[in-house]
Amino acid sequence: MKLIRVPSKLQSANDVTLRHQIQSHAMKRYQQEAKTLQVDTVMSLLCGRNTFVLAATGFGKSRIPEMYLDLLAKDCRGRITGVVVVLNPLDALGDNQVEEKTASGIQTAGRP
Repeated sequence: MKLIRVPSKLQSANDVTLRHQIQSHAMKRYQQEAKTLQVDTVMSLLCGRNTFVLAATGFGKSRIPEMYLDLLAKDCRGRITGVVVVLNPLDALGDNQVEEKTASGIQTAGRP
């Protein structure tokens, strides 16, 4: 089984540096500071841990896989080489997220 490729710069980073990288990327993408739980979750994923997040509606859980994908290794064309699976129990919310990702150029598989 091929593992997800995390850039070596992030693999060798200590926790403080890794946290700073995640926060910096999130600020660039969203023009807003990432929440501590978002950063902790992305750190956990980058370290290869199975991760579960339970947070209230409106917290910003949908940003976590985006933040994670931004930090994964890219191929020579700049495309992300990993896959993130997001489980979502609410059909309407899932449909909305698929539409948003497709509109932003992220390849999706899911509800039509």
